[in-house]
Amino acid sequence: MSKSIRPRTTSVASCVALACLLLTTALDAAARPKTDMVELVNGDRISGEIKSMENGVLKYGTDSMGTVSIEWDGVNTLDSNHFFRFRTITHVRLFGALGESETPGHVLIVHAAGVEDVHVNDIVAIRAIESSLRDRLDSVANFGYSDIKASEARTTELGLLVTYEDAYSVNELDARTIVAESETETNTSNRINLSRRKLWQNPLYFNYYRVGWERNDQLAIDSRTAATYGIGRRFFDSNRTKLSLTTGLQVVAEEDSLGEDTESLEGLIAADFRTWSFSNPDLELITGLRLYPGITETGRLRGDGEITLSWEITGDIDLTLSATGSYDNESNEEGDDYDYAITTGVSWDF
Repeated sequence: MSKSIRPRTTSVASCVALACLLLTTALDAAARPKTDMVELVNGDRISGEIKSMENGVLKYGTDSMGTVSIEWDGVNTLDSNHFFRFRTITHVRLFGALGESETPGHVLIVHAAGVEDVHVNDIVAIRAIESSLRDRLDSVANFGYSDIKASEARTTELGLLVTYEDAYSVNELDARTIVAESETETNTSNRINLSRRKLWQNPLYFNYYRVGWERNDQLAIDSRTAATYGIGRRFFDSNRTKLSLTTGLQVVAEEDSLGEDTESLEGLIAADFRTWSFSNPDLELITGLRLYPGITETGRLRGDGEITLSWEITGDIDLTLSATGSYDNESNEEGDDYDYAITTGVSWDF
């Protein structure tokens, strides 16, 4: 059993981070009685409270150790009279209670239509239906420092990612600031996005909504605001790997460093991949790539992406190696076509 939590790169201001920290603390509703039971593959049985399971980790509340994270492949069975929402590897959603199975490595899901005996590895997500808002919020703060463009500049990165999940959607606030300083200039890149993935009745598919704002000195963009709608599909969704693809359209309004205003319609092609390994130390790889082919501005192509590799240091803190990049083949004469940063740092899940 390890007390580990996963990270991700994020973004900006300390006031936003403080506000989210106060919010997650203040909204921690009274926990239900810790009458659930988890049995590990080594035979140990622990009484507590099942909070959630996703990304191969069971979050489990105990009286003596607080909330701990248990690797899902170390769980033999579970038992609880409380109601949960389950998602299986075949993308089936079930609502019900948990019971012990006579078959090792299985659990009983008791729902309105009957009882199903399910192997634990066929369950990819569990969420307590009566969970508090605090339990549904996951916040990750990130700090990184390194060099950019072959060590010509000192680069500092601050990030914040707040995720809220309910029965049918995943909602994210993602903010990031990168400052690159050299002897001759200082370039800043700021970004903040608010996004929502709303599942269809067939949970393989989802509607994707996003509004965002960014500024990038290297690309000579003083302000860019975008509103996006797309349709996505999950191709892999297991306890080890997640992959989704999204296509859509977005309306963009931007002002460059020369004061020129542009309004345009772009396409969206996005891929998100995530995988993790419970070795020693625990590792996680997160990648995202987005392309924006111009529709009203024929011939223009923009893109951005990030990749983050994380190593667990302690339960809530990870060491990270991150690379981010942006591209625009039609930036003005004051800007470059691309901007990128590579940083090492730490992330804190709170």
